[in-house]
Amino acid sequence: MDSKAVEAITGWQKAGLRTVHIVGRRGFIQAAFTNAELRELLTTDGLLPVVDPEELALCRNEASEAELKKSRMKQRSLDILQKMVANFSELESTSKRILRFHFLRSPLEVLSTQGALTGIRMSRNQLSGEPGKQQATPADASQNLEVSCGLLVRSVGFDILPMAGLPLSSNRVPHRNGCVESAGPGSAGLYVSGWLKRGPTGIIGSNIGDAKETAEKVWKDLSEQTTKEWSEEPLQAMLSSKGSPVVLFEETGRSSRRRSCGGGRLRGRPR
Repeated sequence: MDSKAVEAITGWQKAGLRTVHIVGRRGFIQAAFTNAELRELLTTDGLLPVVDPEELALCRNEASEAELKKSRMKQRSLDILQKMVANFSELESTSKRILRFHFLRSPLEVLSTQGALTGIRMSRNQLSGEPGKQQATPADASQNLEVSCGLLVRSVGFDILPMAGLPLSSNRVPHRNGCVESAGPGSAGLYVSGWLKRGPTGIIGSNIGDAKETAEKVWKDLSEQTTKEWSEEPLQAMLSSKGSPVVLFEETGRSSRRRSCGGGRLRGRPR
């Protein structure tokens, strides 16, 4: 993690941070977390991950059961979540920090006093639609919930900010094996990987094959074209216009040596 983020979290802990709420509009079967991520929460020292048993049961409507039946991964995640359900009885007595999962909830209103955040009001949702296409719709207003909080982080949806010379279609960049298509004159040699390439899906492991495909395309193009057809100037201009630092290829060796440590592995945190 970036050092500034670590410092901020440490400050919150010293100030008395006790509970973090993670809220999802739909159920656990539709959630994008991985089983590895869930298991790690159960083994983190000083942390109590909690799921409300009634809420977990509400996630399992007929259509969701059909989705669950087809996914061995989600079936395994249910076993992990059941262990978090067992922690529910410790909510009022634990001395650990609490990570509370809420499923089938949507924000309705941010609560404040004299301009300072004090909490959030959330609706109870219900799932409707066929398996694989279920949507969250508001349920009975009597089931609304208010949660006190001092910090609210929105994490709904993904957007790619437009870039000069970079085409966008359905929130991703059109490409052929990682090589950007129709990027305009003078933009030959522009490549993408990760979510820019395939949209907001997958985890770190998903990027391995993705990056390999792009790297192979770069190498193939380099071997087939002459050096006269290539220019770094359009890419450098695009990055510079966004305030991104540009590291030239001949500079990477010096940078790596400065940051290398033990067996040549690079150290340092993302900026």
